[in-house]
Amino acid sequence: PAAPPAPPPAAMADVFLSAVQAKAGMSSEESEPAELDALAATMPEDSEPAPL
Repeated sequence: PAAPPAPPPAAMADVFLSAVQAKAGMSSEESEPAELDALAATMPEDSEPAPL
């Protein structure tokens, strides 16, 4: 029996990369990235589990 033809290269990867490139193209070059301190402000102060 003949082997079925190989599927085409992953189209999903192309869709993903297109979406990433579009998102990168929309970002402003003048805007500053978010500071890490600003992101850390949304994190809990204590990441250790509380004793019961």
